[in-house]
Amino acid sequence: MSDLAEGYKYSQIGPVPETWEVCRLSDCAVIDKQSLSNSTPADFSFEYISLGDVEKGRIVNELPKMTFSESPSRARKSVSSGDILLATVRPNLKNFIRIKSVDSPLVASTGYSVISANDDNDGEFLYQSIYSDHVTDQIESLVVGSNYPAINSSDVKNLLITCPPLPEQKKIASILSAVDNKLDLIARKITATRTLKKGLMQRLFSQGVGTRNADGHWQPHTEFKDSELGRIPAGWEIKPLGDFLSLITYGFTNPMPTADEGILMVTAANINNGRIDTANARRTTEEAFCNLLTDKSRPIQGDILLTKDGSLGRLALVDSEKLCINQSVALLRPKQNVETQFLKLLLESPTYQRKMLDDAGGSTIKHIYITKVDKMLIACPLIEEQVKIVGILSTMNRKLDQAIAKKSQLQILKKGLMQKLLTGQLRVKV
Repeated sequence: MSDLAEGYKYSQIGPVPETWEVCRLSDCAVIDKQSLSNSTPADFSFEYISLGDVEKGRIVNELPKMTFSESPSRARKSVSSGDILLATVRPNLKNFIRIKSVDSPLVASTGYSVISANDDNDGEFLYQSIYSDHVTDQIESLVVGSNYPAINSSDVKNLLITCPPLPEQKKIASILSAVDNKLDLIARKITATRTLKKGLMQRLFSQGVGTRNADGHWQPHTEFKDSELGRIPAGWEIKPLGDFLSLITYGFTNPMPTADEGILMVTAANINNGRIDTANARRTTEEAFCNLLTDKSRPIQGDILLTKDGSLGRLALVDSEKLCINQSVALLRPKQNVETQFLKLLLESPTYQRKMLDDAGGSTIKHIYITKVDKMLIACPLIEEQVKIVGILSTMNRKLDQAIAKKSQLQILKKGLMQKLLTGQLRVKV
């Protein structure tokens, strides 16, 4: 007795509707239809798109314009309106893009396969298909190399995708591209909010918000002074960061046993976007936590964590009592005379991030030295103004968190939609 639903058939990638085909990508599109030859005129001018210019469907850099004679040897693949660029180098990153419109000559790196849909297939449908789970699985099985993982052009040609009738392709593509448009709007909002926050931090940590008058209203500072850190409000103090800390240290260096359940072991890789990423953190046993570690590796609630090795300068607040840190993470324990959130936000600001990175050492792997962080001068207002600044930036952070959460939810929705629409589990009306 078959459990295959009525109207479906088995295929190389699983059950699909009976009216659908499963085709090689080269049956639906021309791969690398045109490349520049060595006989290309030296003065031929074009915009060049490299592997670093694309991130998940978006061009993230201004594309350079150059002539053939001055272009790198990998600038060879011609791109037309509607073409898809599939990165064959590190394809697991999914830095693919569909170039919807080309107004002047555009040439892509040889690190891309250029996919041009034929007349019987929809380009946007093919573009959405290369993000599907069944294509991802095929790519992962074909990747060779560890330092420079890649697939080759023949691999791209042989990728299997579902091929519904053209009207159904267009309907599926319109649904998924509509979700992409919403995601793009949210991404732009996140970028704009981060830019605004960066400028706001720069102003708040150099000019402050002012002082509270007898009526309880805040009045801007009117008196300023020149200092080692630039022009700041006259009433602010400049002191080494260490004066505001009761402890600055870093975590364990010895190997620790791991466990499926137990105490979180936080490394620099687990600190992102101002938070501790507990989902991807390894764990150790309660016994090891109690017996193999000293207090310097066991932060307490309210401590600030700072990544000091590898990915430098990321910060997070400790909001639970039981976790431990390794040597890639520094622990900063604020005294009572400073607002903890203020100190974290201050160290996240562009001025102090730049200072910590400028003072970092190491050749292959960079390190922030806690002895330098301890002596780093900071400008600090009275506690009341610290709290006010935290309130302003916390409002900005909440808006940013809401946008990031909305983007995450929409990405989950799209992933589910893709799986169902691109395999025919969910049919569309044409």
